[in-house]
Amino acid sequence: MSDTKWTPGPWTVARAGWTDEGNVWYSLEGVKEACAPDGRLIAAAPDLYEALQSVHAFLTDPAVGTWQYMEGDGFYRDLGKELANITAALAKARGE
Repeated sequence: MSDTKWTPGPWTVARAGWTDEGNVWYSLEGVKEACAPDGRLIAAAPDLYEALQSVHAFLTDPAVGTWQYMEGDGFYRDLGKELANITAALAKARGE
């Protein structure tokens, strides 16, 4: 997305731990410097995961059918690739 302000991925967790004050910290590979948009993205991660899980459940519901939607010009677009990306992102978040 061109309107994002956070550091583009991929990110990987290099290390994690606790501060003496009881706060968690992460060392991320792929992030060159700390910035507020990165922090907001990390803070939103649980909500983003839940939303993506809901979309995944909807798209894999047998009642939904063929996983296609109609674009404005009347052509159908197969959602198989998007579903594969969603499945992979959810698995990555779970550490699989």
